[in-house]
Amino acid sequence: MLDTRQQITKEKITDLFIASLSKRRLDWRSGLSAYAISQEFPDHNLDNKEEWGNYCRICGDHSYEFHQERHLNIYNHKRFSTGGYESMHTSPDALAFYLDQMIRSEHVSPDKTDREIWAGILEILSSTKKIKSATDLEKAISRVKEFKSNKQERRSFLETLSLCGIIETKEHKGFYGSFIPQIKRERRPHGASNSDWCYPILWWKGSDGINKEALQFWFGDY
Repeated sequence: MLDTRQQITKEKITDLFIASLSKRRLDWRSGLSAYAISQEFPDHNLDNKEEWGNYCRICGDHSYEFHQERHLNIYNHKRFSTGGYESMHTSPDALAFYLDQMIRSEHVSPDKTDREIWAGILEILSSTKKIKSATDLEKAISRVKEFKSNKQERRSFLETLSLCGIIETKEHKGFYGSFIPQIKRERRPHGASNSDWCYPILWWKGSDGINKEALQFWFGDY
């Protein structure tokens, strides 16, 4: 995975992400999460204990000794169905698969409509004080002109921005500038508000605002 990461640029990843907005090419959108997660991904051995059920406490990957099969078709289905990252178990094989698919994709630059959609989304993100939760934010961006999407696609879109560190909290950070070990990706109790969102956006409230430094890092060119 670490070698695969070096074969693609941030420019291509973010260009495809923005270019996907008007064309609804969800597969173009799917690589950004993996790219963000991979930036500070540590070179490590499987670190697990019995109470973790053979899952790595660092990346969430599981032991090959007990789980032999890797179903890449599941990852591929997620790429085309929602444009999101399949699992918060950030295993090297999943990250490598997502990144490899982006390497194979053509480099498409955003057009005027893509930029207008992105500007509409940014306008909402820049004024979140009246928004209570990620669910409310998803409803808000559904009203952006020309942004053709369904609920699950919008959720995956916002989860991607969260994994990039743009939508996060002070206590629950995304992957901008550092890798968050699996053991530190705190979950809400089942049934609690926003518990069905991924980390870290499930902890986010409108009053948290956005991380403008992370936004500039990823999308300063737009």
